[in-house]
Amino acid sequence: MKLECTRRDEIHRQRRELLRPVTLRVQSDHPRLAFERSFKPLRVASAISLIVIALAGVFLMKPLSPSASAAATTYYVDCTAGNDNNAGTSASTAWKSVSRANQATLNPGDQLLLKRGCTWAQQLKAKWNGTASQPIVIGAYGSGALPKLQNNQDGNVRITGSYQTIENLQTYNSPSSYGQILSTCNNQPVGWVIGFNFAGGSNNTLQNSLATHAAMGVSLTGSANNNRILHNQFINNDGAWELPSSSQGIRGGTGIGLTGTGNVIAYNHFEGNTTLCNNESVSIELYTASNSNIHHNTAYGDANFVETGSTSSFQSADNTIAYNVHTTGVAHSRFVVTRGQGDAYGPVWRTNVFNNVVYYTGSDSAGVVCSNCGTNILRMQNNIIDVVTKAFYVGPGQGAIESNNIFWSPSGQVPQWNFVQNWTMSSTSRIANPMFANPGGKDFRLQSTSPAINAGTTASVNAGYTTDLAGNTVPQGGAVDIGAYETGSTATSPSSSSTNAPNLPRRIQAENYRSGGEGVGYHDTTPANLGGAYRNDGVDIQKCTDSTTAAGETCYNVGWPDAGEWLSYNVNVPTAGTFHVGARVASVYSGMKFHVEVDGKNVTGSMTVPNTNGWQNWTTVTSGTFSLSAGEHTLKFVAETAGFNVNYFDVTN
Repeated sequence: MKLECTRRDEIHRQRRELLRPVTLRVQSDHPRLAFERSFKPLRVASAISLIVIALAGVFLMKPLSPSASAAATTYYVDCTAGNDNNAGTSASTAWKSVSRANQATLNPGDQLLLKRGCTWAQQLKAKWNGTASQPIVIGAYGSGALPKLQNNQDGNVRITGSYQTIENLQTYNSPSSYGQILSTCNNQPVGWVIGFNFAGGSNNTLQNSLATHAAMGVSLTGSANNNRILHNQFINNDGAWELPSSSQGIRGGTGIGLTGTGNVIAYNHFEGNTTLCNNESVSIELYTASNSNIHHNTAYGDANFVETGSTSSFQSADNTIAYNVHTTGVAHSRFVVTRGQGDAYGPVWRTNVFNNVVYYTGSDSAGVVCSNCGTNILRMQNNIIDVVTKAFYVGPGQGAIESNNIFWSPSGQVPQWNFVQNWTMSSTSRIANPMFANPGGKDFRLQSTSPAINAGTTASVNAGYTTDLAGNTVPQGGAVDIGAYETGSTATSPSSSSTNAPNLPRRIQAENYRSGGEGVGYHDTTPANLGGAYRNDGVDIQKCTDSTTAAGETCYNVGWPDAGEWLSYNVNVPTAGTFHVGARVASVYSGMKFHVEVDGKNVTGSMTVPNTNGWQNWTTVTSGTFSLSAGEHTLKFVAETAGFNVNYFDVTN
């Protein structure tokens, strides 16, 4: 999630040389600040163990991580300048090999940092045991690409310890690493090749990492319990982990293989996970897993989102799938496949499916498929399922718990007679156009006249889901909205724009910029979210602390700006008038600047951020007044320099 002030200082030690007054050397600790015309620093998103702050000749040593004890040790691994005979306790005395790092004894609070830009064909063995208050951190330092571990079949990173935080790493596998190539299947590589292998242990966290070109990006085995998989990307995992047999096709192309108990999979992005033939493709394969929490993920292009299964010795139960978006054009696609008693891979007990958005344009696409179903097998509420062939299929059995869902087809026509098959819909569900803002552009917010607004049940809130996919508090209107996005406390009138733009005056949280991606909702010069929080795109968002945050709400700020980067928002002005902007900002530098544009015009002029003496010490800077006509407008928050954070800005009369 977001970094606290002291950790942010420590993360970016390499920026110290930016400011050089004549009589006092002042060291820069902000990752995106550049005063030298010919030099723009690279972003650094991982922690460095110590930072020396020079202040009036007094040096203060700070630990790298707020959770690390005073006696904690940080070890470094550098594939080019390191030496395995070194002590490994500083960047200048780093080890060279991951194999040497595996021999280390890491204690609670210690850290093991791999240099960015390096690649190792060695397995990292995360076998250590931290504690809840002092986890062991395995991450990255320096600048450049994520450290890469590659070509190890049993996991490029093999996790067997407990209370470890594994972050900012990449795993990759070349076809030759699989050991077998199926030439009759587009030279499909085949083998049990895993990116991050949770082979045991518990209470570990994998975050802000990338798994690609594996048969399975992450494997959570049956002895891996209570782990968290957060804010990662599982992209183009295109290996096969099982050969075809007489009874089934090739198996692979899997983002996460989920077994075990009590694991959380949240805020991740899945895309392009598929085998090279037969199109076997699944974001999450849930097999002999219980009490799993799969929420606030996005999946683009994968054929299937979650497929569940049990064995006679372990029956999966009590798994929840909430506030996810899955969209694909693959012909044979499914959102959730679950099973009851009598199915060869059943029963899977009490699967909960809440507030998801499913949008499929493939010719044989179906939403939720429940064979041998029953009320003790499936509970499905508050979902929008917009698919071509079949929205909901209930196989032989006792039925399901189903209510407050919207079913539709992206063709825009009334679906076929068996669109909801073997099932009589609840009176609170309906077949109707959900009226997404722009489904082709993957914007699944609701238009102001959507039948999904205030039409949901409290089942998801009662289960603990109190924010939507964009982080907005749920509910905001008279009731929970159906789908993954909450529209706001007051819906605009049917005559207003289909983008459901909020009315001014209002407070605009910086992190709630428009959907649509790079060049539409925002412009950011790097593809990763350095703060690792809230959204899965290129904007850098972290948790914050601000006394103005309302009780029960989570504070987020946008940070790490570069000059020219911007965030875009749709707003509506009911009545023409005069407005001004009050922006909530923080910085450790003086003279940082930004401005606000409306419909491409700079309406505020350059606004200056003062030195607030801390990245989380907030102040409000206010613009002069400007006039806005009635109607919808596009507002942009534009960074003119680096070196500040923004929490929100008020546009008021």
